[in-house]
Amino acid sequence: MRARVRATVLTVALLGQGAVALPAAAEGHPRVEVVADGLDNPRGITVADDGTVYVAQAGSGGDDYCHTVEEGDEQFELCFGTTGSIAAVSDGQLTTVVDQLPSYLFGEGEAIGASDVSLAPDGSLYLSLGLGGYAGLRDEIAQEFPPAAMFGTVQHLAGGELGMVADLSAWEEANDPSAGQPSTEGEGGAPSNDSNPNSVLATAAGGLFAADAGGNTVLEIDPATGDIQLRAFLEDRFVDAPPFMGAPEGTQIPMQAVPTSLAEDPDGEVAFGQLTGFPFPVGGAHVYGFGADETPETIAEGFTNVMDVTYLDGELYVLEIAHDSLLAGPTGALVRVRSDGTRIALLRDVLFAPGGVAAGPDGMLYITNNSIGEPGAGEILRFDPSLAADPATQSACPPLDVPGTDLTGITDTAHEEAITCTVWHGLFGGFPDGSFAPAGDISRGQLASTVARMVRATGTELPDGGGGRFSDVDGTAHDDAINDLAAAGLVEGFEDGSYRPNTSVTRAQSVSVLVRAYEFVTGEELPPGPDAFDDDDGAHEGNINAAAGMGWVAGTSPRTFSPGADVSRGQMASVLARIASDLVDEGHLQLPA
Repeated sequence: MRARVRATVLTVALLGQGAVALPAAAEGHPRVEVVADGLDNPRGITVADDGTVYVAQAGSGGDDYCHTVEEGDEQFELCFGTTGSIAAVSDGQLTTVVDQLPSYLFGEGEAIGASDVSLAPDGSLYLSLGLGGYAGLRDEIAQEFPPAAMFGTVQHLAGGELGMVADLSAWEEANDPSAGQPSTEGEGGAPSNDSNPNSVLATAAGGLFAADAGGNTVLEIDPATGDIQLRAFLEDRFVDAPPFMGAPEGTQIPMQAVPTSLAEDPDGEVAFGQLTGFPFPVGGAHVYGFGADETPETIAEGFTNVMDVTYLDGELYVLEIAHDSLLAGPTGALVRVRSDGTRIALLRDVLFAPGGVAAGPDGMLYITNNSIGEPGAGEILRFDPSLAADPATQSACPPLDVPGTDLTGITDTAHEEAITCTVWHGLFGGFPDGSFAPAGDISRGQLASTVARMVRATGTELPDGGGGRFSDVDGTAHDDAINDLAAAGLVEGFEDGSYRPNTSVTRAQSVSVLVRAYEFVTGEELPPGPDAFDDDDGAHEGNINAAAGMGWVAGTSPRTFSPGADVSRGQMASVLARIASDLVDEGHLQLPA
């Protein structure tokens, strides 16, 4: 219960931001539904076999008792109450399972209290309560505010009775594995005996584990006796100092691990993720398993500020509280790690300071959102991972079927799902160096090859265009595709007899080629669409309107199409994926085996 940013897992999300404005609930997102709202700092979450969702609410502090903490020349007032709880959501109804749990506010709005809940095989619940300090101070406060004794512990709820299983913070103070770590040494070093239990896991085999974010430990607990065994201690790592510190280039500083989350994999093994401490480097977080001699073993890496992990259908899902680092603010992401090892960041436009994720028996993922901030602003989201982010691509690009790709440069782009889908269908590819360059232009020659692949993927034959049709095509990488498409009437050259295969294709030109290709495959003309844009008068207007009417293309603003602008490779992938979905729906295109 001290002011160290490292000690409390989430306060960093508020640094430098003043009052944090929470976004609106995730309504209208095609694959996300809000199943509960009005929650007070919801954190960890679990789902029972009958679909009941249990959520730990850290609460909103209170004014039952306030305590002043002095650290150096600074003083901090911590105000306590019993506003924490465990709630359940079933059949759309939110009910309280246990209330009156201790809570206090730290910094500008972060509540410390109930941090996680886990369902045991017998149907009882285990819950962890955070601390963000050391056991001695907690015990001092508990003399004036008795509920504070629950901070830093794992509790068991069975038969309506709540009782302590293990005091993790007392174990940390007695054993203190972090003592002597670089981040705890010297003036200004972080307190080594901090404890902040952030996750609890009851396994299918009856085991019980907890992750202490303050102690940098993962502990195994005997549910019957409360005995604690150290299973993993995460030592400091050295990372580059951020530029704003003004340190000489190449300076490295110690970073604490801050384990925050636990999950059971399909084989019954325990995995755990880490937030990382200051400076919260992008890509600096790992997901670990137990190694030998209390040394963690990396399962996957390259994440940022992990708050929770879970498994669904054998695949790992990693919840990041801040996809671009907590120093940039708590805009989160859910990262799916496919069975082939590739990954994709999901829900970046929806998640704000997400606190927990759990898989349900219905194949959905349940996520706590707005886990930091104003009381009543928290919510539980139900996410369907089988639905495409762009509904218009669903038929051709079912996310759980589309494998990843090793192409670089596509991560976190708006077109990532479409790119991997069109690569899967063999419509698009990357460059020899393994990159895709989604923001790059697509040339007229590249467009011809791409469209020819799409036509042939439907089983439709293109005429043999031969050679000599254009003055600058024969012998180039795309000559066969250009000549064949020209023979089919799908592309045209210029008045001087050239085709200019290396010239970037415009948005208007690409639409006309794609519309003609679709009509060539289906044998039917597209219906004329409405006059969708004000700036597309000319030769391509009819095709642009028809494509807009089909939902294939959108403008650069509500009434502007920018027909003369170059089309990017990422944009082309999204348009191709939408066209491919219509071709699948109409029976012209099959999903890859």
